[in-house]
Amino acid sequence: MNVVLGASGAVGSRLVRRLAASGESVRALIRREAVEMPAGVERVRGDLLDPATLGPLFEGATVIYYLVHAMGAQPLGGKDLVAEDRRQAEHAFTAAVKSGRPRVVYVSGLGASADAPSAHLRGRFAVEEALEKSGLERVVFRAGILLGPGSVGFEVLLRYVRSPLLPLPAWSDLPMQPFALSDLLDALVRAGHEAAFANRTISVGSKDRLTYAELFRRAAKAMGLSPLTLDMPRQLERIGPLAVAMGGDIPYREAEALVESMVTAPFVVEDDGAAMRELGIPYRTFEEALQLALRDAVKESFAGVQ
Repeated sequence: MNVVLGASGAVGSRLVRRLAASGESVRALIRREAVEMPAGVERVRGDLLDPATLGPLFEGATVIYYLVHAMGAQPLGGKDLVAEDRRQAEHAFTAAVKSGRPRVVYVSGLGASADAPSAHLRGRFAVEEALEKSGLERVVFRAGILLGPGSVGFEVLLRYVRSPLLPLPAWSDLPMQPFALSDLLDALVRAGHEAAFANRTISVGSKDRLTYAELFRRAAKAMGLSPLTLDMPRQLERIGPLAVAMGGDIPYREAEALVESMVTAPFVVEDDGAAMRELGIPYRTFEEALQLALRDAVKESFAGVQ
């Protein structure tokens, strides 16, 4: 049984569909009855902040996909965000241990550490710590911006580069390595059952180490666009979260947390792709990853996927 936590998110919803389509047994944690799931997917209503609701969730579980984050639940930079991430993880992993010893596959973030400059990344590391402390077999993927339909970073990028004028914030020179969402989904499925992934932390990203300014320019060029760029005055940079919220259709506080992590920490692969190459995870150029993401966006659009 595959249990997916965070099943309504960009990664979780697509992972659920992929697992269900391949005939796998899938159980999804939901907090709202209105959340739609593919036919055959078992729905369990619960809340990771309420351990009493988690009893039935992990019964018979062999793999748990932990795709939950507290991003946006607390004010920008607030320490409570980290505490909430840790508390949710501890509740989940304690319940999982009681049900057996399933493997946990977790998507963390590039740059996650106990002293990361953003609460968003400290929270992700807090989950890594809770997972290691649980003693459960684990696979941790550290990913930065995901290129693919439904990803906030990807949706914002598409809207941004289609503008005739690209304002470049002062943090546009920070390095980052995006990754194709489709490749992450493939890796997640494999990580659920392949022995080679067990108890590893794997950084994933493109071959190219780009700055945000290069990301915008190369994405525009790949899409046949040629917007003008303009350095943004520092006093206007606070509008960044608002632009992200509008571009990605997400709550403002979630956009604040996302922008905070973008402007304070580089999203780069720590081992120069060594683990990706060893495990056969595609190590693509940025343009290759972008084309894959655009292809998937078109396919989902024609299929009417939300």
